[in-house]
Amino acid sequence: MKKFFKHIKLTLKIKLNKPTNFSFLSPNEKCNPVGPELKVYHSFLSGMLEWECRWRLTEEVILNDLNANAIKVIRTENVENSYSLYKNTVFQPCKI
Repeated sequence: MKKFFKHIKLTLKIKLNKPTNFSFLSPNEKCNPVGPELKVYHSFLSGMLEWECRWRLTEEVILNDLNANAIKVIRTENVENSYSLYKNTVFQPCKI
């Protein structure tokens, strides 16, 4: 039953288009990693990296009870060719 309510909560956040607002850390800042590295596929357009990372981590926090409040970007790489408009980004959920 608890899992059902978690899915309802996530669905409401999606419908309202309100991801949780996580802090972004620079690669040299210290933090406590709280889960596995996560990967997102996003457009190269302005702001899409932050948007996709926030949504992916919001999903993990709600569905898997991950105790994170910050995002540390590990690496970003082009998809297939260097002229692609899409990128893969790997980030680490952290607790500060």
